[in-house]
Amino acid sequence: MVADLSNPGADPRPGGPLLLPVASGKGGVGKSFLAANLAIALAARGRRTIVCDLDFGASSLHRFLGLPNRNPGLSDFLCGHAGDLEDLAVETPWERLRFLPGDGWTPLLANLPGAKKAKLIRHLARLAADVVVLDLGAGSSLSTLDFFGMTEAGLLVSTPDAAALGGMLVFLKNDLHRRIEKRLAAWKNPALSRLLKAEREKPLASQASSLEEFAARIAAAFPPAAAEIRSLGEGLRPRVVLNRALRDEEIEVAYAVENALRVKLGVTPEFYGFIREDPAVAEALRRGRAFLADHPEGPAAEALHRLAGRIDRYWERRVPDTADRLARRLIRIPAKPPVGAPARPAARLAALGRAVRILRGLRP
Repeated sequence: MVADLSNPGADPRPGGPLLLPVASGKGGVGKSFLAANLAIALAARGRRTIVCDLDFGASSLHRFLGLPNRNPGLSDFLCGHAGDLEDLAVETPWERLRFLPGDGWTPLLANLPGAKKAKLIRHLARLAADVVVLDLGAGSSLSTLDFFGMTEAGLLVSTPDAAALGGMLVFLKNDLHRRIEKRLAAWKNPALSRLLKAEREKPLASQASSLEEFAARIAAAFPPAAAEIRSLGEGLRPRVVLNRALRDEEIEVAYAVENALRVKLGVTPEFYGFIREDPAVAEALRRGRAFLADHPEGPAAEALHRLAGRIDRYWERRVPDTADRLARRLIRIPAKPPVGAPARPAARLAALGRAVRILRGLRP
């Protein structure tokens, strides 16, 4: 259950807050920038928001908020020096926004033991807020995967280049296999656990080329497990934000990502945002200021507020054809024709052709 976002005045505790993890397949794509400024934008919409730095070992979220790094944080909670996360939440210059600091100095926090992760997840779900934005570490560490796996839907940030997109697809593959591992571990079947481990550790050339092939291999020995695997893929709802784009036409990579995830992982992504590169972001960071504090208007700011609006309106439901919707808005590609309609217009064919060429370079 999550907080009722349609009523900003509702008591957040009965249903618990909306937990919104923000992850990326690699560093340098603007994940922490997005988490910080998305939290500011959600608070501006009337949502009681907490933004939490879960990038253990490389905590820097405070810099993107323009806040000093002098408050106790999650390490104090995890090491037993603080009993309640509420006591660690720091007020910010923005009404309705609080900040839970992380920790980049305490040794070995980047790979938390299972008991500490479970404790932290339980306490995050009890915070008095409408939305808790979680800035996770870049890449696919087990801690990052487990925090991202708290919900079926999380935000994934990537730049529209092959290296970052490939990293994002690898992240989602790791995320899905981590979910499979945890779900089927509850069956307490040693033979099934050994089979799953053997499949994951095969040489690359021998690995299943898609989730469907992986499920079929498992089905030969454990048919019910295969159904569970397929169900997990169908249930995931990764929401993608393309950041630091140099031109609007780069939205075309959304088609490549959409096709790759459907074919390889049986997952249907939704595209929630497209943000152009803005030199003012780096300038705000150099000045120790939050981007939206100094630049409340302009294309990047407008894109951040649109993203917050989409989360407000659509997060709890599936939205079809999101790649198409974004592409039509940005570069005026004609709408996707219905089944049985005449061939696609030339502009759409050209965009799909470019996306297919990008797809060939991506391998989750």
